[in-house]
Amino acid sequence: MIRLIFLTLVLYSLNISAFVDHTAIYNLSIGGVILAKEKRTLSSNNNIIRYSSEAKPTQLGKLIEDKVLISESIGEFSDGKYSPLFFKSLEISNKEIEKDLSVYISYRADEVSVKSIENNKKPKTFSSQNAIIIDPLSSFISIANFLKNKDLVDSKTIHFANGKDIKQIDINIEPSNIINFQEKDITAIKVIFSNSEHIIEGFFAPDFHYLPIKIIRKDNKKDISYELDSINFQ
Repeated sequence: MIRLIFLTLVLYSLNISAFVDHTAIYNLSIGGVILAKEKRTLSSNNNIIRYSSEAKPTQLGKLIEDKVLISESIGEFSDGKYSPLFFKSLEISNKEIEKDLSVYISYRADEVSVKSIENNKKPKTFSSQNAIIIDPLSSFISIANFLKNKDLVDSKTIHFANGKDIKQIDINIEPSNIINFQEKDITAIKVIFSNSEHIIEGFFAPDFHYLPIKIIRKDNKKDISYELDSINFQ
């Protein structure tokens, strides 16, 4: 369950013009109870961006699911555009790898090709025309680029390569919102992500290099919250 939540929220954003190296800690909670913590680290080398995460359940979270999720995304920033190239995710339980997922993304003219390999099974291949592709970890890097360059004025459609298929996600924004974050009022850009399965609201703060400071997944029973706890810029 916790793995599914993290892959669904997949929240990351930054100042695309700078790609500020940093380490951030996020808390995932349901009904106000923190069930997991995730450490995210970004490092850049010229135009290559490496982004990694490690999500672990809290003691309470272990009562629901005692698994660790380790992920890495590698992409390229060129001509004002971020393009994900590779994503890998390991699901670990009792020090044993239960799930090993790799996603390779390649670009040719107006077509994007995605190859997925799970637990050494036969690769799956998908393609999409004229699509903005994101992977489960680098999802909001493209969104941050749009926000930074004011390319995302009202709405946009992106394609989410989750390793099983390519899902279309519609995006709408509300440019100016004041939210309470760590007992302070912060100006944030509200981005609403939706498809046939769920709705996610993300609050991206320009003062934090466009990092999302809070994400809420709307659920019929309880909202799932993903919130920035601490950050250290290098």
